[in-house]
Amino acid sequence: MSKRFFTSDFHLSDQLLIDNGIRSFKSAERMNEIILKNCNQRCRVDDMIIHCGDFYCYKGDRGSLGGTENPIDVMRKIDATIINIRGNHDDNNKVKSFCDSMRTTLGRKYLAVSVGHYPSTHPRSRGTFHYGDIRIHGHIHCKPVEGGKIIKPPRYFIDFEHKVLNINVNCELWNYNPVSEDELIVFVDKIMRTHGK
Repeated sequence: MSKRFFTSDFHLSDQLLIDNGIRSFKSAERMNEIILKNCNQRCRVDDMIIHCGDFYCYKGDRGSLGGTENPIDVMRKIDATIINIRGNHDDNNKVKSFCDSMRTTLGRKYLAVSVGHYPSTHPRSRGTFHYGDIRIHGHIHCKPVEGGKIIKPPRYFIDFEHKVLNINVNCELWNYNPVSEDELIVFVDKIMRTHGK
């Protein structure tokens, strides 16, 4: 039986994330290798990966040294079907995006789920979620601080103004692995038990 996975912000071939200390890979090539290998170890051919934007850095996108490989050829290295939702780096990097946002469910348990690149608090997410949604997103990265330490943002936060539970599936927060739908259901269950429904 096929499964769905969620992830975001692969930024494949983005040397700037390494140079700025956000990611601790030795090179962009090594980062690409690990991320693609993790996808293929976790996901089968008949699975689907919903990637929440910023898939690939093509030739100097926003000042970063980038890759020269066609992004479609890079996507073909992933065994599962990958659907890319448009991120802020996907406008000029030749990545074909499926949509800006989408609505879905997490199994039969959580029926009001919106998926997009931005969290519900970001101005560019207006109109892409409903009050009471679970919002699956990316965009928010780890940050380097003095001494070479990296601060990770939380995997989730609650937007009380809009009554939205935001879950950040940026690959940096999940050991560069896609997160399965079943794992997200368990994760949301735990949050609900902690904060009340």
